[in-house]
Amino acid sequence: MLLSNTKIREALKDGRLSIVPNEHCAFDTTAVNLTLGPVIQVPKKKYPTAITLGEGNLVQFLNDSSDKHEITPAQPFRLEPQQFLLASTFEIVTLARESERKDQWEGRPLLAARVEGKSSYARLGVLIHFTAPTIHNGFSGVIALEVMNCGPYPIMLALHKPICQLLVEEVVGIPDLHESQFQGQLIPTGNKEKM
Repeated sequence: MLLSNTKIREALKDGRLSIVPNEHCAFDTTAVNLTLGPVIQVPKKKYPTAITLGEGNLVQFLNDSSDKHEITPAQPFRLEPQQFLLASTFEIVTLARESERKDQWEGRPLLAARVEGKSSYARLGVLIHFTAPTIHNGFSGVIALEVMNCGPYPIMLALHKPICQLLVEEVVGIPDLHESQFQGQLIPTGNKEKM
């Protein structure tokens, strides 16, 4: 069940959901907008390897095979047509686990979420994620965004501007704990330390 903006606010208040900081976040009727963080990771044009999916340390590979760019309010990033990059939300999103249950949300379900692009970007041909919208219960970190400009015009990506929407859902039952390799990530490649 998708939460309304009023129910998302309740979840923020009772601790099942945390978005820090949240001063840039605006609410739609069934989502909260998240903003662009300062680190952009651009794949290197020529990297001397082929990728075998499911093998090796993905976080290390992504860090080694991409160039980091930091954006500021005065210096946005110019996303060219047909360019792909990794970005992340400015906000750290945390979906509380069962072991973190507090009295103020006793009897209420745990939460999971999905990240979706914004229609204004989509209409310009900008994809904000491809096939990885799920934010699992228990996750905490910035949300990585797989960004591609499929449109004909360069797009300026600006710090703290709305980049995606977080849709929050109730979880039925108590999930078994599963730690993702991206748990606690602070930059879009999955690194737990800011570079």
